[in-house]
This record gives sequence, structure tokens and C-alpha cells, in this order.
Amino acid sequence: MILAPCKRGANKGKRKVAVQAKEEGIDYAHNFIDESSRGEDRHAQALEDLLQHYFK
Repeated sequence: MILAPCKRGANKGKRKVAVQAKEEGIDYAHNFIDESSRGEDRHAQALEDLLQHYFK
């Protein structure tokens, strides 16, 4: 399934933007995007676990 790798890619992209916002001193944006990044990672892990449980 292609969705889990896409979620991982979204996580990496959002993490990069969060770090950039922190470096620029935009703490509100950093906090918001960082939390969103963590959500993408949780979703990816849940999808991978479901796929492994039901299809392997």
C-alpha cells in the first residue's frame, strides 16, 4: 500500500518546515507544524501496523 510511505514523506517535509520556522524564530508556526508532523508519523505507524497484522 502506498499510503504509509506517503505519510512518512509528509512527516519529513513538515519536520523540515518546522525546523526552518524555529530557526527563523517563528515559534507558533514551529509548534503547530511540529505537532502536525508528529501526527503524520503516528498515522504512518498505525497504517504499517494494520498492514502487517492483516496482510503478512
